Amino acid sequence: MVLICWEHRGQRLQETVPVHRARHRRLEVEQLGGVVYWSERL
Repeated sequence: MVLICWEHRGQRLQETVPVHRARHRRLEVEQLGGVVYWSERL
């Protein structure tokens, strides 16, 4: 599992996703305008 933390429109959000999906999810967040500031493998 990977914890991804990001900021979007002034809100700080986080999500835990499986390792094989983490890179795809990170790109999705960035395409929506979010700024990923932390990701770590759990």
